[in-house]
Amino acid sequence: QQAMPDFTLLDQSGAPISLAALRGKTVVVNFIYTRCPLPDVCPRLSAGFAYLQRKFATQMGTKLVLLSITLDPVYDTVETLSGYARTWRADRTGWHMLTGTPAQIAEVAGRFGLIYWAEEDGIVHTSATAVISPDGRLVARIEGSRYPVMQLADLVRLVLEKN
Repeated sequence: QQAMPDFTLLDQSGAPISLAALRGKTVVVNFIYTRCPLPDVCPRLSAGFAYLQRKFATQMGTKLVLLSITLDPVYDTVETLSGYARTWRADRTGWHMLTGTPAQIAEVAGRFGLIYWAEEDGIVHTSATAVISPDGRLVARIEGSRYPVMQLADLVRLVLEKN
């Protein structure tokens, strides 16, 4: 299991969030964009994170952090992500919606094995959700967006229990 390289992006309140600063916590990362028209992709991934936020409410921010990284940073500004975070009732203490420059996003998405490109009506992209252990290592990567949310919750619970 490899340590994930550090990155710093801005969250929905404009605060810089770095992966290195989250050491000691279990971190779950997914990639979304706010204008996604496919209910089975980005909205489903966000609903999964909303479920994790409820299920692990007492550990959010202290032992568990969720990072939703936009694949559409030109449209998904801090202000846009702030609205999206309100829609999903994302608690900023533990669920950060992240954006950056297109180059920053491309670099981070590449590290997680995502492939994406812009088309007229949106962003075409692969999906993956990653679980990073408190020591900064990638411990799980779930492909796609149609996995059962309980599968992700079980993985998160296992990592939390181990650490």
